[in-house]
Amino acid sequence: MSIYLIDIENVNLELFLKSKNFEKTDKFYLVSNSNLKFLLKSKL
Repeated sequence: MSIYLIDIENVNLELFLKSKNFEKTDKFYLVSNSNLKFLLKSKL
């Protein structure tokens, strides 16, 4: 199993998915800059 953290604002998701061979157990988490800012603020 692999885990991928994907920045949807800077990664072409279609090209990323075409360029890799994934397993059924792989996990994907899509994040954007606004999500990251929120997470950082909530931790402070």
